[in-house]
Amino acid sequence: MRVADRIAALAAELVGTQQGAYLRLALELVHGRDERAVALATEIVGWADRLEPQWLEASGVPDGIKAAHVLTEGPLCTID
Repeated sequence: MRVADRIAALAAELVGTQQGAYLRLALELVHGRDERAVALATEIVGWADRLEPQWLEASGVPDGIKAAHVLTEGPLCTID
C-alpha cells in the first residue's frame, strides 16, 4: 500500500476531526495539489486559534509552503 493510500484511509476514518483535517491537508500536499492544500489550510486556520493567518498571506511564498507550514505548526498547537 502506498503512503498516500494510507493517509487517505486514515483521513477517512477521522473525518470531521482535527486529526482528519490535518491528514486531508497532508494528502493534498503529497499529491502536489497545492491550491487545494492552501484552501484546506485556510479552513484549518479558521478554527485553530493558535495559528497565525498571516502566513497564508505571505507574498512570494508558494502555496505548498504555506500549507506545509500549517501542517507542521497546527498539530503542535494541539499539544497542551
